[in-house]
Amino acid sequence: LPSMPLGTDWVWRPDAWRGPLPEPGAIAATDRTALGDDLALYHDCPLGEVVVRQLRNDHEGDRAAWGLAVDVFGFRGSFLSLALNLPEAAVAGLKSRHLVRVDLVMDSDRPVKAYARLNIKHGPNLAQPVTGLPPDGREKVVEFDLAYAGIHEKRIERAWLDLIINDAAMSRIQIRDLVISRRPRA
Repeated sequence: LPSMPLGTDWVWRPDAWRGPLPEPGAIAATDRTALGDDLALYHDCPLGEVVVRQLRNDHEGDRAAWGLAVDVFGFRGSFLSLALNLPEAAVAGLKSRHLVRVDLVMDSDRPVKAYARLNIKHGPNLAQPVTGLPPDGREKVVEFDLAYAGIHEKRIERAWLDLIINDAAMSRIQIRDLVISRRPRA
């Protein structure tokens, strides 16, 4: 795991980056392609020319044993998104004083614009703070300050993270590591 900030009270690396998936790859021909219990790929491209597969990492800088590659060929859709359901432990005791952090190691064969959106379902409402991933370097860190998310702490039911990739046509994106953590604000 990457070094976590002081006070981190929960940290998690999803299954796809820890060990082999039951199905190591799929052609994402439909709008939703499940890649395990907690991970799915969504898109609205009618062509279905998207391939997602798990790969074995082989460099020390990759940090995790496994990675995920998304190969996009012809793409006429408006969005491509990896959705990751966070475990119950992520929302147990989650408060608006928490910072949620996403650490990524990501390679792409050309520059792509990518965003992280944290979705927190609280009662009938859904908080969805969004932040852009830094464009430079392969190690990317984004943080969500829940003080500005307007969540009702007592009604939090579940949370998930969307990694949204824009202008994905003719690109290969490799997410070599993904770690989500949280810590209370100082």
